[in-house]
Amino acid sequence: MAEQIDLTEVVQTAKEYERIIRGQMTNEVIARYYDDMADIAEMERDFDTANRFHNKSDSLRSCHRIMHFNHYAQVGVKDYQRTIYCHDRFCPICSKLRASTRVKKFLRILTALEPDYDFFHMVLTCPNVPGLTLRRARKGLASELKPTIKNRMAPGFRQLVGYLIGRVSVAGLDFTQLGYAGAVRSIEVTFTKEQMYHMHYHAIVAMRKGLTLEGKTVNAFSYDKYTGRVTPFSDFEILLQKLWFLIMNGQRVTAKAIDALDLGYSCWFKKILPHESHEVFKYIVKPDHETVMTPEIFRDLSDGLENVRGMQTYGVFHKYKLESEEIDDSFNPLYDVIVSALNRIEAPVDCGESPTTVRDNIVAKNCLYISRRSIRSFIRKMGVDDDDLAVPIAVPEKAAEFFQTVIPDVLDRPASSFLYLDGGRPIKLKRNETLLSAMSVDDIF
Repeated sequence: MAEQIDLTEVVQTAKEYERIIRGQMTNEVIARYYDDMADIAEMERDFDTANRFHNKSDSLRSCHRIMHFNHYAQVGVKDYQRTIYCHDRFCPICSKLRASTRVKKFLRILTALEPDYDFFHMVLTCPNVPGLTLRRARKGLASELKPTIKNRMAPGFRQLVGYLIGRVSVAGLDFTQLGYAGAVRSIEVTFTKEQMYHMHYHAIVAMRKGLTLEGKTVNAFSYDKYTGRVTPFSDFEILLQKLWFLIMNGQRVTAKAIDALDLGYSCWFKKILPHESHEVFKYIVKPDHETVMTPEIFRDLSDGLENVRGMQTYGVFHKYKLESEEIDDSFNPLYDVIVSALNRIEAPVDCGESPTTVRDNIVAKNCLYISRRSIRSFIRKMGVDDDDLAVPIAVPEKAAEFFQTVIPDVLDRPASSFLYLDGGRPIKLKRNETLLSAMSVDDIF
């Protein structure tokens, strides 16, 4: 446990807004790509498509452009309220927030289902496919991204589920003994500068309680070229690799066809705990290392992922709306305590600031920025239960009067539980002063 909590760890940080600023720079590039595609559509007199691309471009440029806060001038506190989200699947800002929302929602779902099921992380891959390169265009060939996703991967996953639940049988194989109950799957597309695309599914699968799959076979897919780690596969994973190969290549699935294959496609199926499920909620697209998204790559991805659902639920997960585009910022109701105390002092004034302005104010220590999200993030970072947080709190000198008089009064806590900052550094206590260590963070925020 930390000996002291600096309130700068609880409030919003300059680093958060640096990420937003970088995301806006990426969005400006993508917005220009949308504009270019709109211009092409206009030349082809497809004005509906042109308007759609222009609207996407405008939305990306508006995303997080202005952040609205409740400003409590007397104590120098600004409480985050709202901003505009573009919800574009290529926006790194919205993608990160959406993933964070889904992770929290899904963790609650897995915790509720854990008494009845064990959970496995399943990855299904297929060979890389080319996009619409200039060479392919000259030969009259199209991008293979969309047909691979929509005509092979999506129906292939449904076919695989059919085997797992026993709806489709394979002579000599009994998948029902695994106890499949449902899955949540998402698609991820990695791209290279050569316009090659690696598509794969991440899925969290609910199986019967007590299912054990021992890894004992090493094949070509066991070797990680980046980490050097070697992963042994269970008998079921070897079967899954061959089964997915047959499904993806439109071949008839029989025990004989499975036995005839020396190697299938790279797939794995590993047991995980609920808090290890975040892999399924990552970005839908990402570059291969340092690859930059060019106009040609963006065109391939925009066309290939059109009307493709990034997330799909099956079985026991189907009733949960994890694929919702909703972004939730209200992660910690305990934040209401501090807002209630602030409202006792003064009525806040709405103010709008750009991410750059907020970042600069945080760096210059001109103001204290708070939000529900920053407080919840701090609690998670501590890695302890709410009730275990019992350490001194350090607060900025500018807000000292507020924290010294109002918060203890509201919560019936001694002011000596706070450690005040002088110019960003903790004020040292005098020799005979005592600092109570029984203050809980969640008693305050």
